[in-house]
Amino acid sequence: MALEDEERHELIRGELLMVPSPDIAHQRTITKLGTLIDTHVLENDLGECFDAPFDVVLAEDTVLQPDFTFVGKERFPELWDGHCITGAPDMVVEVVSPSTAQRDRISKRRIFAESGVPWLLFVDPDAHVVEVFHLNDEGKYVLENSAAEDETLGFGLFPDLEIELSKIWFHPPDAEANGAEDAMATAKQDIRQLLDELPEDSTYEDIQYHIYVRQKVAKGLEDVEEGRVLSQDEVEERMGRWLDE
Repeated sequence: MALEDEERHELIRGELLMVPSPDIAHQRTITKLGTLIDTHVLENDLGECFDAPFDVVLAEDTVLQPDFTFVGKERFPELWDGHCITGAPDMVVEVVSPSTAQRDRISKRRIFAESGVPWLLFVDPDAHVVEVFHLNDEGKYVLENSAAEDETLGFGLFPDLEIELSKIWFHPPDAEANGAEDAMATAKQDIRQLLDELPEDSTYEDIQYHIYVRQKVAKGLEDVEEGRVLSQDEVEERMGRWLDE
């Protein structure tokens, strides 16, 4: 039984649960990691890879949508029903977040183990950590490998694949650089407002030596490209250009 819904849901032991929309770190991380794995799989004709939302039917009352799923070439024909996977894939990847950690690490991990999924990867985009679990003969997951930050990750399912984790993490834009750009925009807006308020017959010297301009421009205007405060000569030169606009 596959799930038919525009929103992303999972059916866990008969309970229909909504899956929260992933944030940008989640999206960036699973897209990059999935691409690296998928490229290796395609180049070596190893099987098929699928991104969420994609149904994996593990029981009549349990349909999950792992963030990334791999099914080996030999097993794919028997698991593919023309719409989804019915049975245990060879590997699933779950990106954990504070809102999904309990479901992923406890409920879904137990279901994957009971269903016989051999490989399970947990990816934490905030801590920059990937954990690789392998199902042992007793039906329990044991940690085979883990890597963090810019380390290289390898594991037994793909012995010839080494994943450079530095390529998958999301790094927010530089807040300091954004702040400098905002400061420059604000300073220029203030200067334009000042010019509008001055008498029409104001001379360049009136504006140049107006104390508000000298304080606001000389101390507050930052050259974003070079990351430095403008000198007084540069301030006056820019003031001249702005007056001509």
